[in-house]
Amino acid sequence: MAIGVSYDVIFMDCQMREMTGYEAATEIRRLEQPNRRVTIIAMAADASAACREPVKPEQKKVVLRKVVPAALLT
Repeated sequence: MAIGVSYDVIFMDCQMREMTGYEAATEIRRLEQPNRRVTIIAMAADASAACREPVKPEQKKVVLRKVVPAALLT
């Protein structure tokens, strides 16, 4: 993570080329401060013909409402 930048939520692609999303999440956890944990939501970007339907904004909102404190969503 960039120094001095904080995020409340990260949508993490699990299938990246250079580093998997799981490896990236592990690195983020390693660099975090003990009193600050960002919410990481795993996603898979799949370019195959069977998976061309994009994630709709309303679907993201449903997930965010489940995992993020309401105060951050206003």
